[in-house]
Amino acid sequence: MGDDYGIYVPPNIGGLDQLTVLGSQFNCASGGIYVGSSLSNTLFSANLFIVPNTGRGIDLQRAYLYSAAGGGTISGNLFDNMVTAITLDHASTGANIQSNEYSNDSTMVKNLGTGNTVGGGTP
Repeated sequence: MGDDYGIYVPPNIGGLDQLTVLGSQFNCASGGIYVGSSLSNTLFSANLFIVPNTGRGIDLQRAYLYSAAGGGTISGNLFDNMVTAITLDHASTGANIQSNEYSNDSTMVKNLGTGNTVGGGTP
């Protein structure tokens, strides 16, 4: 098992833009990807998340700029045996979550935001 997080974007950082994570493997104690600051233009695809069952695969706390300043797509990933595979917190909007594989996850997608697309095609 690796560190607490594979990718950690701390809260209260300004001016962030563009994060692409493709074909990576995450085996971290707390979560694979944590985004605590505003971040637009993101793509997470073809990744393997084998975070322990107490952790999260992708945790987007501050993804509200998706619709106003760019896109955010989470597609084609495998989430294995965790408490929550993907969390879109209250400030998230405009995220597109589709075509992921979930294996023994307690919660696949926790969508607390508004205007997100979970499953189905591109809006």
